[in-house]
Amino acid sequence: MIYKMNLEEVRRIEPDVAKTLNQSGIIFHVVSIDENLSGEDLGVIKKLAEDCRVILGFGITVENVQSLVEETGIYGISLSGGKELKPGLKDLDKLAEILEKLEIEE
Repeated sequence: MIYKMNLEEVRRIEPDVAKTLNQSGIIFHVVSIDENLSGEDLGVIKKLAEDCRVILGFGITVENVQSLVEETGIYGISLSGGKELKPGLKDLDKLAEILEKLEIEE
């Protein structure tokens, strides 16, 4: 089960509660109204990721995606579909760039 929670909720969650929920198989999907990640935000996310599985759903860019995954220990990322070029047609270039950055070469 995935539980979607705002970054402000994450700031208030007790580590023991996070561990218990993790043991129940719950994955935290962390979102925020603000698309920018501050150093404090990263610290909060990293701390939560120590106790449970976290999917990060904001603040992800081509420039920071690799370091976010490596440095925070998050379980995964959640990306939105990009800007609409016209009704029903999304620009997926940014998504493709982010996924390409994460691609592992064999």
